[in-house]
Amino acid sequence: MELPPPYCPLPSAVNPARERVERQAVATRYDKRAYIFLGTVTLAALIIWLRT
Repeated sequence: MELPPPYCPLPSAVNPARERVERQAVATRYDKRAYIFLGTVTLAALIIWLRT
């Protein structure tokens, strides 16, 4: 029986709190211009899509 390595970061599927913190930047950000907000949401969706 092998022991796991001393440090192994948990994937985000095991640690959903990490994803909430990452998404919080988009959720709490306030932009005055609609196109900046749309770009921020699009970028966040693209990052989430590429990670899956």
